[in-house]
Amino acid sequence: MISLIVNDREVCTDVAPSTPLVDFLRINQRELGTKIGCREGDCGACTVLIGEMKKGALVYRSVTSCLMPIINVNGKHVVTIEGINLPEGLGAIQEHFLEHGGTQCGFCTPGFLMALTGHAMGDAELNYYNAIASVDGNICRCTGYKSITNAIKAIVIDLKKRDRKNPIKWLVKENFLPEYFLKIEEKMAALPPSKIDDAGATLIVAGGTDLYVEEFNEMITADKIKTIAEREDLKGIKITGDLVTIGAATTVEEMRNSEMMGKVFPELERQSRLISSSHIRNMATVGGNIVNGAPIGDITVTMMAMDATLQIDNNGLKRDVKLKDFYSGYKTADIKEGEILEFISFELPNKDTKFSFEKVSKRTYLDIAVVNSAMRLKFKSDTIESATFVTGGVGATVLSLNKVCEFLKGQKISNDTFRKANEIAQSEISPRSRAEYKRLLVKTQLFGHMSKAAPKAISLEALV
Repeated sequence: MISLIVNDREVCTDVAPSTPLVDFLRINQRELGTKIGCREGDCGACTVLIGEMKKGALVYRSVTSCLMPIINVNGKHVVTIEGINLPEGLGAIQEHFLEHGGTQCGFCTPGFLMALTGHAMGDAELNYYNAIASVDGNICRCTGYKSITNAIKAIVIDLKKRDRKNPIKWLVKENFLPEYFLKIEEKMAALPPSKIDDAGATLIVAGGTDLYVEEFNEMITADKIKTIAEREDLKGIKITGDLVTIGAATTVEEMRNSEMMGKVFPELERQSRLISSSHIRNMATVGGNIVNGAPIGDITVTMMAMDATLQIDNNGLKRDVKLKDFYSGYKTADIKEGEILEFISFELPNKDTKFSFEKVSKRTYLDIAVVNSAMRLKFKSDTIESATFVTGGVGATVLSLNKVCEFLKGQKISNDTFRKANEIAQSEISPRSRAEYKRLLVKTQLFGHMSKAAPKAISLEALV
């Protein structure tokens, strides 16, 4: 049995653990405000909030319920659009959408409202930039975004008065949330314990953000699955000496918001916004992106550039694999049935190391890369001591351009160094589609990496 709270009521269910949360909500619970649109996490119509206890506090995150197995909300609070309705009248966020014409056909509106409610309940600074970022996983096809952004501006003004010490109490008082939210912690503590039988399960799922897209039928028909999304031992980031270790079940959003990782990668918070959307990042795990094996995996590109090592477990037997050696072909990786990727580790970059990430996609957010790349340059004075240059989207796997890296050793960044490095890079890649365009992107991204590392040593003339 799986135990959870749906809006203001306790629920125990024996549905298959792999059941997509959106189907459970609509079919079993008749919460029809949560819509099914794309079933790929792309439109945001199925957005709900998940509340759980973390470090003694109740925190909420927005997720796309079409990609989340119900087993991953065991013991948690699930909030749908019906769950933010007030007994009488509209809530404050709903009122602003109505006043500013933020809804037309209404299909996408619940997702926007849930994402903004999650922002109101979160700990990010309550400003317009972050409020807009909170709906980066929501698409509207008929209203026109101006009316939505006008509503968001009004919402942000209201939220500036929010009590940061006790946000839920303030949000209830100011008609953003119904009163039942004040008793959710008590209700969660009273949920009956659940025991999930995953013995013999061959399907292992973390966030589910890829499996429910690529293997939907296999997932929904599975009698048993093993989830690692809730394994606390596989979460978190730590630095021991000069080694950074990331638990494979750490979400991409947790990594993005990590102060520790922010010190390692100063541009991480901004760069990570290019990875999917807030709702997906709240579910997708670092390990899942790597095991997925996609030739454009953003996390894979980043970690390979850091020369990361993977720790893999097989029923207590551990082995280490270099990420650069992990893939042998398209979506083919060195991991066997029953094995679990547990940790990703890499050497802590020092003050003489420069790292950067580049990505070009059809749209800025909520899209996969056409070409992405990452570069790590370690300097001794102004000379490159070592280099890694990794790119995705130009081969069957993410590629480490080893010949480029070997050439750069002992070089100083200059226009001529860039030209020679690009010539070598072009010989190492083999894009199968839009080859001319992708080759150009590799060239411009290589230039971007080198110019960020030494902006005064290289000029735009090098691109001519």
